[in-house]
Amino acid sequence: NNIKPVKNIIMKRTFLTILSLISLLNCRNSDEQKDITNEDKNITEYNPNYMDYRNSDGSFFPIIGDNIKLNYQNSMISKRIGEALPSSISTITQDIYDEVTYYPNEINIVKKTSVPNLIIPNYNKKIYLVNGTISQIVIKSNKSNINDTLKFSYSGTNISSITTYNKGIKSKAWLYFNTSGNLDSIITKYGDLNFISLTNYSYSLNESTKKRRKEVFSNYDTYQNPLKNLIIFDETFNRSVSKNNFRSYSEYYYDKNNSQQNSLVRDWTLIYENNRVNFAK
Repeated sequence: NNIKPVKNIIMKRTFLTILSLISLLNCRNSDEQKDITNEDKNITEYNPNYMDYRNSDGSFFPIIGDNIKLNYQNSMISKRIGEALPSSISTITQDIYDEVTYYPNEINIVKKTSVPNLIIPNYNKKIYLVNGTISQIVIKSNKSNINDTLKFSYSGTNISSITTYNKGIKSKAWLYFNTSGNLDSIITKYGDLNFISLTNYSYSLNESTKKRRKEVFSNYDTYQNPLKNLIIFDETFNRSVSKNNFRSYSEYYYDKNNSQQNSLVRDWTLIYENNRVNFAK
């Protein structure tokens, strides 16, 4: 007779935990919001060309076709429908989707397909929360032998660093925010790989190395960011953590002698409707 009440308590705690995460992300500088009712509306789709979809070599690839769709349950994302398969020009396949489930202090994302017998790479992402804040993410995928654990550090409410572990420190990223609450840059350093086989390898990171990737986010608008709830997905993470919306992105690689090796620059023309950015167009 006590099973139903206990289940209701667990679900209520889960819902409150997720709400606290969303509230934490949305409340930063909320006193400057233009229209809180309008800004808090859940988006139901987005154009992937605004996001961080890349080829294996790190280059962006143009995407044509349908938008990525988002389904909700109890005001929380339950499914992200659509996958951009990397190529010279990619189209969105609606046959692959991410299923999102919620547990006390945990969010689980699993990649699935709606087509029987269609073989897709295994992908499982577990997001662990402490007091409504992301503390750790575990990603497992057989697509590129990923078995990574990402640990988050904070300065106030902003993420200050993300350290990726996989038999040693695989990489460490430092995130820098400006006084407006927007992500200014990310500096990432990568560990050296000691590779023997797919199962016998290790990483070691020298944090003092000059070899690094520098990402710069700039040309921000003054409109509230409608993508904060999309912090749970890899491709939308960079856009989710700021108060406003960046329109320019640049990326630079430096070698161990601090010499720039190559760079990448990208700009977007954002579309504004009803006092907010429309990322679906």
